[in-house]
Amino acid sequence: MDKGKSVGAVRQAVSILRMLAQHPKGLGANETARLTELNPSTVYNILRTLVDERFVSFDEGEKRYRIGMGAFQIAAAREALSLADIFKPELVRIATNFECLTVLWRFTADDRAVLVERVLADTPIRLDIRVAERMPSVSGAVGRAYAAEMQWPPDVLHARFAPLRWANPMSFETYRAEVEEARRLGFGVDVDALYAGITSVGSVAVDQAGLPNMGLSAIMVTRAHNAETINRIGEALAGACRAARGLMAIVA
Repeated sequence: MDKGKSVGAVRQAVSILRMLAQHPKGLGANETARLTELNPSTVYNILRTLVDERFVSFDEGEKRYRIGMGAFQIAAAREALSLADIFKPELVRIATNFECLTVLWRFTADDRAVLVERVLADTPIRLDIRVAERMPSVSGAVGRAYAAEMQWPPDVLHARFAPLRWANPMSFETYRAEVEEARRLGFGVDVDALYAGITSVGSVAVDQAGLPNMGLSAIMVTRAHNAETINRIGEALAGACRAARGLMAIVA
């Protein structure tokens, strides 16, 4: 049987991925080139492509590349990897790029969002939240995204909204409009409503049945970022969640 011609660029990409897998703390582009004995400009171009495809994550602060979500997704098909294993690179990337707290939530059968992982911003003053924190699935920014995916009729949404507690209470009409906005954008935003002085942005990933099973949030002090940056954060979260579609079927 004809084995065909070996594709050099693929072999180089595989070599780079294998090298990064041996260095969990990450490598710089030049260091990767030296260890793989490849041309530095070739390595840089391959790394940027792998970042775009989420097979590699890039830490802006440390200027290091690490194995990313895409590679973990493939590994998860054979290994019992946790959500935290898979999403940690995305949490780190967004926390570093936007200097905010990032959080991974898992939605439970009893209508709760449970915090399973978080990454703190590398800033002198930073927010934190307890691991294992629980809140109603429809609460906060990630809750708006959750409700948007569920597509409940108004009476069901109102029944979920009624028991919620807010630092700055809002009307159901306002909440419903923000859920609709989350549906349009792919991410929800909460400004000072759940917690005074705190803005959060959240998106959710859905399983193969189209139901939300996990979510990502970015949390920051209100007015720490302008509206344009808030949108960029939301798009980054939504992109990570889209990449994770159906992942729960193969993750323990």
